[in-house]
This record gives sequence, structure tokens and C-alpha cells, in this order.
Amino acid sequence: MKREFNIAILACILLLFFGCDYESSYSFIVKNSTDKTIELNFFDSTDYSRGNQSEQNYNKPKVTLLNGEEKIIRIIYGGLNTPPHDCLQDHGISYFKSLAFDTFIDNNKIEKQLWLPENWEYKKTGRYSVDYKLTITNELLSKK
Repeated sequence: MKREFNIAILACILLLFFGCDYESSYSFIVKNSTDKTIELNFFDSTDYSRGNQSEQNYNKPKVTLLNGEEKIIRIIYGGLNTPPHDCLQDHGISYFKSLAFDTFIDNNKIEKQLWLPENWEYKKTGRYSVDYKLTITNELLSKK
């Protein structure tokens, strides 16, 4: 009887420990370090918020950044029970294609494609989360 009880307790503990499905998240953050107003108009209007009301603020089709402002522009979720990783190395440009946007500086469209992966900085922020950050500077805007 005691042995059956111990097995039942062990089964419950294992179920609790392994029964949770964690989902990795990739947050994409843009910081405006210029003295201009920047507007990003996304090509893809997919809502990545998974229905979470608070996250819908991060997945708008258009984002405006005043000088010195920083915003989360997208949160994309990866596979279940998959620790986050540098998605550029494993998935190539696919995650970044969903971030493609036109950039407007003080209402004037620029041709530079800031959404390209080489402009983002990768940082693991938790066991199941990473951030990609794009800092828009006058130097970045002037690069060819």
C-alpha cells in the first residue's frame, strides 16, 4: 500500500514537472536615438499577440517613435519547450521578413531597409525569452 502511494506521489510530481509546455518568445525592440520622428509601416499586418490583450500594443501595423523613445514592436513565439536562441543563425531571415517595414523620417520615406538582420542586436533575457534591439541613430541612417 505504501509503495503504491509513493508511486502515485512520484507520478504527480513528474506530471507537474514535465506537464508544462513553455513557449519561447522573441521580442523585437526599436529605439530612436535621433532627434527626428520615425514611423515604421509594416508590410505584414499579422497579429502575433496570441490574443493576449496587453501584447496587442506591440503588434500594430504602424509604429511612431519620437526622439529618444524605445518600443517593443513585435513579439513572436517559437516552438513549445524550445529554449530561445539566435533565430538568425537557425532560421535565417524568416523571422525578420515578418518585421519588414518602410521607414519614414519626419514624414519622408527613406530607401534604407532598417529591418534587415544585420541592424539588430541579440540578447538572451531569460530562460525562454530573447530580445532583438534595433537602435536607430543618425550614423545608421547615413550609412549606405
